[in-house]
Amino acid sequence: MDITHEYVLGITELCGDFYITHIKDGSYIFKFIIYHNDIQLLYAIKKIFKSGRVINNVNSKFFILNADINTVIKFFTKHKLKTKTIRLKYERWVYLYTNIIQHPENLKNEKCKKRVLRRLRYFGVHINNFKI
Repeated sequence: MDITHEYVLGITELCGDFYITHIKDGSYIFKFIIYHNDIQLLYAIKKIFKSGRVINNVNSKFFILNADINTVIKFFTKHKLKTKTIRLKYERWVYLYTNIIQHPENLKNEKCKKRVLRRLRYFGVHINNFKI
């Protein structure tokens, strides 16, 4: 099954999401997920991103979890999301990825740390779970 980049954008806007998970060891996991019940479609999306995995969850819905965040960022930088809600969520996700993962020194500066915490709150992340 071959699909276009526009099709991936549409599926992402309908069934996609961007998550941040904080683990007990103090690290963060950034996830790009598409929930869909068509496994062939998800494998075609995986092929476009050249990474990730397709998993069957307990509700018999499949989802793709993209492991290479930089590939996701490059894709959505080149192919802009149109829907305001998912686009803003993606932009916040990228902002946090940049400030937490790529530049952890930002968390040492108190002013930057407060700005990141505000963004986390705006992103809907439960601050109590975070050890910044």
